[in-house]
Amino acid sequence: FPSHDKLWPVVQAMIEDVRKNGVTEAELKQAKITIMADETYARDDSFTAMYRVGMWLTAGGTMANFDDWRRELAALSVDDVNAVAKKYLVEAGRTTSVLVGNQAELGALKPNMPRD
Repeated sequence: FPSHDKLWPVVQAMIEDVRKNGVTEAELKQAKITIMADETYARDDSFTAMYRVGMWLTAGGTMANFDDWRRELAALSVDDVNAVAKKYLVEAGRTTSVLVGNQAELGALKPNMPRD
């Protein structure tokens, strides 16, 4: 498993690439398929289905508009995604962190940062 100091520059470069170059039609299509499949499978499990409904209601949604996001996702264009990426994926606005588990969770992996 790569350490965060090796992974961090790769993640930053990927974010910068999306900001500068945007996503392609094929990437957006794959993302839509993945999201819709995830939602379909989640509804097969009653716990996950109700969890998602609960999260939606907690965020201020209603049951009447619970599925509106599906139509909005279908209508989403590459230009929409790329405009948002250019606007919000700027370095000055990024909030990032590195989460490191405890030794029991890490197993044989060694943390590469001192812990307080």
